[in-house]
Amino acid sequence: MQDNNFRPEDELIQVSKIVPNGVFCLLSCLSYYEITTVEAREYYIAIERTQHKPRVPDYPPINFFYFSQKSYEIGVKKMNINRNEIKMYDLEKTICDCVRYRNKIGQDIVKEALNDYVNKKEKDIDKLLEYAKITGIPNLMNKYLEVLV
Repeated sequence: MQDNNFRPEDELIQVSKIVPNGVFCLLSCLSYYEITTVEAREYYIAIERTQHKPRVPDYPPINFFYFSQKSYEIGVKKMNINRNEIKMYDLEKTICDCVRYRNKIGQDIVKEALNDYVNKKEKDIDKLLEYAKITGIPNLMNKYLEVLV
């Protein structure tokens, strides 16, 4: 029986408590920013490469991605949801991570996200290119942007 008072942000809070050092990334962020039509079946969480993967329950499903310290620390937004702190990458970092992990999440998702991003009023191409350098994908990001912009 499903709880009629359930809200999606309740699961974000639950996942952030299960993985307190984690940062929501990739499809979890794309969904949050409403920049994809794909519905994620699991939560995507970044943890710093030297951290151990925490024990997680079967539900909610969580998929871990290991980032270098430099890549893990940039672009983190701390949001307060019902007096709980949630860490999530900003939109530009999310786009960079999607390009970087394009083979794991799917080229079609990356193309859709990039198309939606370049058509947004609130985009920051300079920040996107700065993050692309830090995450090691400047040439790839430039190629994608040349086609889209």
